Amino acid sequence: MDLSTLKKLKGNIAREKRVGRGVGSGHGGHTSGRGLSVFSVFRAGTVVTPQKLLDAGIIKSIPKGGVKILAGTIPGKKLKLDGFHMSESVKKKLGS
Repeated sequence: MDLSTLKKLKGNIAREKRVGRGVGSGHGGHTSGRGLSVFSVFRAGTVVTPQKLLDAGIIKSIPKGGVKILAGTIPGKKLKLDGFHMSESVKKKLGS
């Protein structure tokens, strides 16, 4: 018996995992965009923190890395955002 003459058994090698981005892929689907309606819960002048978003039921949990606000449309209300990570473009729009 020689190792070079052995054949692979059927089912011995697992298929390469197909990584998709769709809803049925099992990898999260399209859940990132929630929109600006989340800020409609708060009155103008309110200090908004990740904990307040959690208490209002807008987010399910606070991730270990924190909550990050990405660029897009800035809410029409004057809100103070505290305790968030922000992209550079959001910082420019808010002037902070």
